[in-house]
Amino acid sequence: MLTFRYCGKPVMLPPCFILIGRGVIEGLKFLTRHTPTTLDAMLWQLDGLLGFEPSVAAMAIVSTVPGLWEGLVIAYHQGLLVAMALVAAAAPSPWRFLVKVVVASAFGYALFWIVPACGPGFFLYGPADAPRNAMPSMHMVWAFMVRGEVGRRGVGPRLAADIFIILTVLSTLGLGEHYLVDLLAAVPFWLAFEALWRWRRIRALARLESVGENSDILPQERGSI
Repeated sequence: MLTFRYCGKPVMLPPCFILIGRGVIEGLKFLTRHTPTTLDAMLWQLDGLLGFEPSVAAMAIVSTVPGLWEGLVIAYHQGLLVAMALVAAAAPSPWRFLVKVVVASAFGYALFWIVPACGPGFFLYGPADAPRNAMPSMHMVWAFMVRGEVGRRGVGPRLAADIFIILTVLSTLGLGEHYLVDLLAAVPFWLAFEALWRWRRIRALARLESVGENSDILPQERGSI
């Protein structure tokens, strides 16, 4: 069982991800109720500056290859959860990685309010009450965070993370979840967040995990299987 210590109490990683997921769902529902108008048309026009619609082309390709749609759905949803859970479990400080993901998601959620958009698939085919979580693509941001976390753990983990990034690009575009500009915006967002995360006051948000690691009462403990 995947566990880590927080304030001297064993906490299972899977329930933490479930609670975070539930918070994300409820937050997006609240956002959708309060943003009846979206900026999808603007993002659609930005993508169209290339002379074609990348998301439409990707959706057309995905729909013609048998089994590809289903595979990308798995990569987009379950693949993300599995990748992040494995990275958190293997990290020296699982709680710190989990807090980092939550803080990045909070910044992304704030941008969803500024640029509310559903994504090309929902923009073209509905429904109108689809979640406003297109700009920026947090799936890409999370994929970059996974890659950054495993960057020094050997060729195998790095290769797996690179494949995960490629699958994320294919799934976000091919499933109609994001515009190409959403993915491009994820790059500076991730770089800016990583720079901000190194700021001492932001890093202090993750110091709670050190209570269980550095306490004189509790021995040092790492994520274990």
